[in-house]
Amino acid sequence: PGVRVGSAITAAAMTTLDGVLQLDAVADELVHENFTCDTRDHEDHTFCGIMFDLACETERPVEYIEISSVHVRGALGPMTVWTTPGSFSGKHETEEAWTKVYSETHARSHNELVELRLQSPLRLKPGERLGLYVHSALPGDEGIVYDNCRRSISYHDPQFVVYSGMAHLSYRPFGTSGFWGRPWRPNREFVGRVSYGVRWKMWSPSVHAQFPLGFREAVRTVLMGSRRTESLLYLLQDEIILFTFNKIWWNEWGTQMGASSTGAAAPSAPPAASASSSPYSSPYGHSFFGHPFFFGAGGGSSSGGCGSSSAARGSLASSVRRLLGDSDEEEEEDEMESLLKKLRKKNASQLASLGLSVGKPLPNKGACKHFKHSYRWLRFPCCGRAHPCATCHAASDCPAAAAGQAVWATRMLCGKCSREMPYSDRPCSSCGNTFTRPGGGHWQGGDGCRDQTRLAKSDSRKHKGTSAAGAKKTVSAKSQRVGATGSRATAAKKLAMARPA
Repeated sequence: PGVRVGSAITAAAMTTLDGVLQLDAVADELVHENFTCDTRDHEDHTFCGIMFDLACETERPVEYIEISSVHVRGALGPMTVWTTPGSFSGKHETEEAWTKVYSETHARSHNELVELRLQSPLRLKPGERLGLYVHSALPGDEGIVYDNCRRSISYHDPQFVVYSGMAHLSYRPFGTSGFWGRPWRPNREFVGRVSYGVRWKMWSPSVHAQFPLGFREAVRTVLMGSRRTESLLYLLQDEIILFTFNKIWWNEWGTQMGASSTGAAAPSAPPAASASSSPYSSPYGHSFFGHPFFFGAGGGSSSGGCGSSSAARGSLASSVRRLLGDSDEEEEEDEMESLLKKLRKKNASQLASLGLSVGKPLPNKGACKHFKHSYRWLRFPCCGRAHPCATCHAASDCPAAAAGQAVWATRMLCGKCSREMPYSDRPCSSCGNTFTRPGGGHWQGGDGCRDQTRLAKSDSRKHKGTSAAGAKKTVSAKSQRVGATGSRATAAKKLAMARPA
């Protein structure tokens, strides 16, 4: 563990490229730390193979993990390792869905784990999953040791998960016949070790939100210090500060991802790479403005590793404002709030401008074409204007509604007396007006409720017009019981009853 970036880069290669220009060159080639995960071993079973899933599940700033080898024990013999994207589920007998990544013959090893180093590492990004199939073609039932399933997850750490799977009883890969009945046995667990490496994300403003809370606060604090003239940080250019944070090991500030996250204790930091081996060292003191690493593809000019365009400087300034919480989006929000404040002041005299006063009813008693039995107006806190319903508000000139913001009304005006009160379904305390059309238990001379589902259980009309099974009748069967058709049906029924059994 603790292999830092640059350990595999020679000094000769270092001198040919500027340190900044190597950022993209090494980004996809090296891992920062190596780990091993050892699953539980209860020595429950041995047979020919085990199939299970591996996944990268983490909140930490992981670029990807690389699985380099698996370790198993048993009688072994001709060993193969196969992989499939996604999961092994539903693919356990479909060989064409799998790719062979290892094939060697090994001697018997019942006590010591034997490493099966894959031909090429298997890469998983956060949220991705793959199926792994380890198989021994040795005839018999001692090829590979595995366990009964005791839980759905055999192993997990902050970034890697090993799931339980199924055992294979055939010495032929993906074989459909076994020694003892069914060739596949579900609810089994892999026994052994998985070796993998982690490529952590290198910090930049574009991925700032994906880093732990402590590190994000450290970045913001240093940038705030660089804005104060009495601070020594004021002497540094912004690009130098950002580039410095790109090189810092982020878990020095802990691994808690958010205010509600419990987080985990910060692991000890890996040993820092020496200056001669770091691919990010630059002996020339170049300005790093405009390098696409900081702004994404096409974010600025990187020709020669020095110089900067006005667009790149603007992008950097925007990134710093965003990190300090002074983004353009917040400026737009302030502009929106200023406009809404003016509208609220203007709409405070809305009733007077419409020629309405307290004690008089609202137009159409407060109803509108969208809700014809709602007798009130709703006052929306964004613009301060009262509307018959939310649909009317959305169609108004309110900038918050035009921006698609969902705003709930908190106050309302009675449709009968125009008095304003907190939102409620209770009748108006001043005039007794009810704000929705009342409904009764049944017809009530045509003014009641016509929805049978709302009737009381004891009401005779509750299930009227339904069959014994509770289904609504849709076609009358009277024509089958009366007239010539009914007579023929009755005669046929009597004839059938008169026949001997």
